[in-house]
Amino acid sequence: MKLSMHILYDWLKPFSPIALIKEGAQVLRGSRIFSGEETTDSQNVYIVAANDFLWGNGETGVICMHKSDIIYIPTAQFDQVFNEVLRAFDFYNNWADTMRKMIDESCMLTDILDGSEDIFGEPLSILDDGYVVSAVSTKYSRVAINEIWAHMIEHQAMDMDIIVNINNLVLTKINEVNPFLLESEFLMIDCLCQNLFLHKKHIGWVAIIPLSHPHTQGRMHLLKTLGGIIEAWLRNHEDDKQMQDKTAVFSRLLEGTTYLRGELNQRIGAMGWRQEDEKLIMKIVSSTPQLDVYEPLRAALEKSILGCACILYEMSVVVIVNLRLNSFEMLLKGLVPLLRSSRSYCGFSNIFVDIEVLKKYFEQAKIAAQYGIKKTGVINRCDDYALCHMINILCSDVQTDLVHPDLPKLEEYDKLHNTEFYKTLKCYLENERNQVKTASVLNLHRNSLFYRLSKLKELITSDLDDPNVRLYMRLSFKICDERLRS
Repeated sequence: MKLSMHILYDWLKPFSPIALIKEGAQVLRGSRIFSGEETTDSQNVYIVAANDFLWGNGETGVICMHKSDIIYIPTAQFDQVFNEVLRAFDFYNNWADTMRKMIDESCMLTDILDGSEDIFGEPLSILDDGYVVSAVSTKYSRVAINEIWAHMIEHQAMDMDIIVNINNLVLTKINEVNPFLLESEFLMIDCLCQNLFLHKKHIGWVAIIPLSHPHTQGRMHLLKTLGGIIEAWLRNHEDDKQMQDKTAVFSRLLEGTTYLRGELNQRIGAMGWRQEDEKLIMKIVSSTPQLDVYEPLRAALEKSILGCACILYEMSVVVIVNLRLNSFEMLLKGLVPLLRSSRSYCGFSNIFVDIEVLKKYFEQAKIAAQYGIKKTGVINRCDDYALCHMINILCSDVQTDLVHPDLPKLEEYDKLHNTEFYKTLKCYLENERNQVKTASVLNLHRNSLFYRLSKLKELITSDLDDPNVRLYMRLSFKICDERLRS
């Protein structure tokens, strides 16, 4: 583990040190006694008596130095200070080694926090991207710190009212790689937080709740180290559902996971979404499958389109859009250029509200993508292709022939007598039995059409005044058309 001059300064506090730290990077791997003759190593801190190095006037004291950073300890006990610095390296490296060993032995997240108690001496908590508690320090799990902590312990999630009030502030910090102080009147206590990332994607936070220790730069460096340890645990447990990013809830719903209503509201609420918001879902597919554009496209969509969640699912990019946060017109404005540049097309569902039925509406998006126009930049609506899907289902029933029995009769009659009664009936029904339109489409005189319709009544057994019969026949014509295409 690498230390910093800030960490050493905190460690040496019992000696009342005076620090002049400008850089303070966390790069130190060891300590050496400074002789003045050797070339210094940028990864070492050097210890020297003040009188030998700086003061030259009999001033007692010990200096710890790294590049231009200096910690002055007003004591003549050189050996004691040097040994104390060595002890600091041993202490923190032992902690880091123990954490790595625990991860290799498949420890729990709680074990990591409990194993860090001697480092921080404060309540630690890990929350996923939806503000759901993944772990808290066991020592403090029964301690009444404040109402927010009590709610987190009892409900294993942060209170929704608090989330609503701090979420915008949190989002401004979401890409920070270094620890940050989260200051809000709604939290009661300012928290020191470290973002957690998995494959460069934000997945949660680890936070210190201060009770007795002040926030220092040294503690920030230690928290960043703890964040790295937790990220190592996450890489070893990618299939573990203990921590989820915000969009994971959508993947889980598509996979068939069932959530309690309260937890589901919690997770979408963490995104600023409401249960009553209107939503739609899209499936984006590459029109050139040999190009692996999905991850770059997902990232671009996430950055470009407001109020959406983008995930990779079933060899496509799936986008769930909140229409309260982004109008359909603005959605199309941002979507079309990205579809064109990535050589992709998409299908989208009808509008829905209840996020629990996401999987059902994803099927609509799949239908639109499957039956729609598969050309770059095209956006296909489920409404336009739902009937195609229905017909395909009817055609796929190989156990029986569902075509209306009058249609094969007409086809057979036409073949024997060189007539067009099948075509005439189809056109007549497609034009809602409007004789003027039917005659125009067939390019027939109205008397010729009248003759054909009269003859049709003799050839078929069905009553065309019955709407169910007409529907059955129209579907049968669709089935026949589909069979010809296939």
